[in-house]
Amino acid sequence: MRDGQLHGEVAPWGGHRDGGRSVSRSLRMVAGGSRGLTLVELLVAAAIAGGLLAAGWGWLWTTAAAARRADVGAQAATAQAFAARMLRADLAACAGLCPPDLGVCGPTRLAVVCRDPVGGEDDVRVVAWDPSRRVVWRNATGSYLCEGVTAFRVRYFDAAGAGLEPVDGVLGREARERRRLVVVTWTTPRGDVTVQEELP
Repeated sequence: MRDGQLHGEVAPWGGHRDGGRSVSRSLRMVAGGSRGLTLVELLVAAAIAGGLLAAGWGWLWTTAAAARRADVGAQAATAQAFAARMLRADLAACAGLCPPDLGVCGPTRLAVVCRDPVGGEDDVRVVAWDPSRRVVWRNATGSYLCEGVTAFRVRYFDAAGAGLEPVDGVLGREARERRRLVVVTWTTPRGDVTVQEELP
């Protein structure tokens, strides 16, 4: 060490020497590397975030729509199964087709007499199709058995399996006495449903 020069003396340009390196130069380098985000970088980040949100929203919307369709389909299938059970129960409990003065049996209408196993009283039950409203009603026009029905048909068969055709939309008395099997079929957007039952 020379006389009059201490270790760590201030250099002529104002930097502080420490181990042969300039502290001021290091400070300038650090300051230069710690700059913030530019406007372009912020815009790019916002665009990426917006794209991710849009993709996520589209996926969520598609999933929700699929869930709604599945729910509607399940409800329709349940309604069809309920209608089939109700009609099958009516046919299984019936004592025969109604006489013409109590109920009309035809290609789109079925009237049966069901006997109460407890009281022994007869009860007339009618199932018919309203094509204008696309509904199958039971006992009353406002009591829907099934909705969205685009086709409905009732067929009657004798003991030999021969079909009994209604005349002018009404099954005659002789045909009523010969019937042994009733087959009811209806069509909805979910498909066809068929209920058949042998009658006493």
